[in-house]
Amino acid sequence: MLKAYKIVNDNDKKPCGTLCYDTDTNYFYLDIEPTYPIEKSPAILAAYKSMGKESLNHNETLRFIRDRIIPAERQNIEQVLHRVGVDEYSELSMLEYTMGRCCMDDFYIEDKYY
Repeated sequence: MLKAYKIVNDNDKKPCGTLCYDTDTNYFYLDIEPTYPIEKSPAILAAYKSMGKESLNHNETLRFIRDRIIPAERQNIEQVLHRVGVDEYSELSMLEYTMGRCCMDDFYIEDKYY
């Protein structure tokens, strides 16, 4: 099954890209919105976009995600997992729990479709 999320700027409510996750293959990928201004984009997406990339593969997308979520190595990760309501760590569960928000920018994820 495919899960897809819009990456939205909380200031202008416009999406800068679409993040997708395939639950069958555990594969992430991300499509950067070509018309979204590079100077308003999250830093890592702006960097990829400046290199001419508009589609990110699994590893590139994981880099974006891991910059935005609680790391698996966090000291009190068991308490975090309990709070999130999961038994084991996954990037997807952390991303959904935090809505992709981080302190570096004003972007978040919202369901696009399944």
